[in-house]
Amino acid sequence: MSEQNLPKVWLLDASIVFFRAWFGLPDHFHTKDGQSINGLFGFAKSLLDLLAQSPQYLVCAYDESLFTGLRHQIDPEYKANRVLPDEDLEFQLEGCKTIAELLGLPVLASDDYEADDLIASAQAQWFPRTPVAVITADKDLGQLIRQGDIWWNPAKNDQLDAHAMAAKWGVECNQLADLLALTGDQVDNIPGVPGVGDKTAAALLNAFGTVTELFDNLDDVARMKIRGAKTLGAKLAPHRDRVLLNLQLTQTFVDAPLPSKPKPWSIRQGDWQALAEQFEDWNMPRTVKNRLQHWQ
Repeated sequence: MSEQNLPKVWLLDASIVFFRAWFGLPDHFHTKDGQSINGLFGFAKSLLDLLAQSPQYLVCAYDESLFTGLRHQIDPEYKANRVLPDEDLEFQLEGCKTIAELLGLPVLASDDYEADDLIASAQAQWFPRTPVAVITADKDLGQLIRQGDIWWNPAKNDQLDAHAMAAKWGVECNQLADLLALTGDQVDNIPGVPGVGDKTAAALLNAFGTVTELFDNLDDVARMKIRGAKTLGAKLAPHRDRVLLNLQLTQTFVDAPLPSKPKPWSIRQGDWQALAEQFEDWNMPRTVKNRLQHWQ
């Protein structure tokens, strides 16, 4: 699918875009006083590239709830494998929000809700009947993809609709949270059922629909035509509580408090002069400054 055929509402997992740049680009870019800006540079370049494709809306969602969010309250071990940003990283993360704000884009961040939840809430509250493109590299957000929506990873030029997402994971998009509840997610420190991988989890969900129905009918698992079916129910049984807890972690929240629906983005909406001055203050590389001048 080309960019011209994408939905005109784009919901950006901004932290994913930033961290791709922060991890992927060499530390060759600095402010005049030596502060690293490799992540800022990559984020600014990516954001301007996206805007050049003329979306009607581009909403930027950021993660700020690492150890304060609702999921951490549900399970204190959630994302316990992460570390808090150091001073350099925090400076760049704040800078990314500044870029989006000066461009006039809606910026969503919360101490309680993660970027995934803010994107899910924007979709549910602002665009319940409007096709959206969810811009991310996170498979978790596949659960939001409805008919007409697109899951889009620009870094790999992956654009997947609901049918393609289902083919990729073996379950419908609205079952992805259940799939992750069964298999776990090492990135988020969510333990799954030992020995249950993606294929087994998909087969179980295709048969039972949800993890709740699965655990309510474990005796029926033995009759399935999958490897180890006769003993699988007994292996699953001790993990019922953990899997149901996992589901609270893997499902997105759609009730985040949001401001009123933003107006469609306009190239006249941003404070281009202030952003140009900010880029100068950061000693932003000429390649990004030139992209900004294109819009002025």
